[in-house]
Amino acid sequence: SGTFDKELDTDIPFNTSARYKVSAKVIDEDSRAIQKVKSVVVHKGRYYIGYNLKNKLIKANENIVLSVVSCTPRNISAGRIPVLIKIYRIEWQNVRKLSADGTYRWVSKKVIKLAKKLITTTTGNFYNIRKLYFRLRKAGNYMITFQSQDKYKNVITNQGWFTVYGGSYVSWKRRDDNIIKLEKDKNIYSVGEHAKILVKSPYEKVTALVTVEREGIMDKYRMKLYGTASVIKIPIKKDYTPNVFVSVMLIQGRIKNKYPLNKLNDLYKPTIKIGYTVLYINRHHKSLNIH
Repeated sequence: SGTFDKELDTDIPFNTSARYKVSAKVIDEDSRAIQKVKSVVVHKGRYYIGYNLKNKLIKANENIVLSVVSCTPRNISAGRIPVLIKIYRIEWQNVRKLSADGTYRWVSKKVIKLAKKLITTTTGNFYNIRKLYFRLRKAGNYMITFQSQDKYKNVITNQGWFTVYGGSYVSWKRRDDNIIKLEKDKNIYSVGEHAKILVKSPYEKVTALVTVEREGIMDKYRMKLYGTASVIKIPIKKDYTPNVFVSVMLIQGRIKNKYPLNKLNDLYKPTIKIGYTVLYINRHHKSLNIH
């Protein structure tokens, strides 16, 4: 028996807290071994920065409410803490280039631009949380970052994402296949609500065929979408419990009746794009209460 003491360096080589695992193994003279593993959380700083956005899918020019708090690892208020907030808009530069097989393929480059900068101080009171109000004019995907520094010069960060729809033209990342991305506003819905689904369309004006499916088509809609960041609304019905699949097919006719000399490089031909997402429905209305 005995004691072995060793100081370990807890410098974290990245910007967040980490869980350290320490493994110890003792072997006696008869080659019998005893091993134990212990883990411990090493916090990046004295406190954490938390935030809340009421909606993750926000309409352009609509008032955005952002709540910001600071708390210790024991979930106690860290007091009045200054926080730097930066909001970045993520854009895509898409160029169609001629490939070796004679077809055109999309080449996309991500561009991140600062859209807004805010400076605030947390209240130090969980019952009176700091709220910030702002608007964003341009649609698109946004990244929000939070940064602060404690008295030991530890840099404390947090980040998240949200999406703005409507408004101006958005250049989403383009693909060579016919798949588009759909983004819903919530993870789970209740009967009677409306699901908002953002259609990341490459077209500024297009016809959309929308179906709600589960072992067959339950509902279908036909609508016109204007802009590349349009939202469709699906009413949540009892029959949709526990989940349904939503399919959105975009149908684009020939562009301005243009015809190329080479059919292989027909950039103006009619096209379709299709995307899928799943909606999960709360089962509270089907639960059984016993008193």
